[in-house]
Amino acid sequence: MGKDRATQLHATNTITQYTTLRQSTHQLTGQGDDESAGCPLGDGSEPSQADLLAVIQGTRMALEFNIETVSIDVNLLRADLRKVANKVETAEGNILVLQGEVVALKRQMAQMTTVRHDLEWRVKMQKDVTAEAIFVY
Repeated sequence: MGKDRATQLHATNTITQYTTLRQSTHQLTGQGDDESAGCPLGDGSEPSQADLLAVIQGTRMALEFNIETVSIDVNLLRADLRKVANKVETAEGNILVLQGEVVALKRQMAQMTTVRHDLEWRVKMQKDVTAEAIFVY
């Protein structure tokens, strides 16, 4: 739940930064839907170097923020991948345990089959002995 909230905050911050940057750029370059199109600052003057530098610095700060956010997202993904890898490793271990249990069950079945055949043979022999005893008697 906290991760979803962090993602929402990141998206909101990114949209806000982009909107602010876009508005600043449009004001300084004279582009956009301003009534003052053609007059970058709205008063007929050109943007100063300080204004352009402010836009560049704002852009740089926004990019640094986005890089930091991407780094955080990458670290979260790495943590998720480690969790998945651990679960896969656990599942592989469980599979090996189950395979061992299957082998043990097959051995028990083979032993039970041998015991059954032995008992069937003894019953047959007992029947033969009983039949012979009845015949002799």
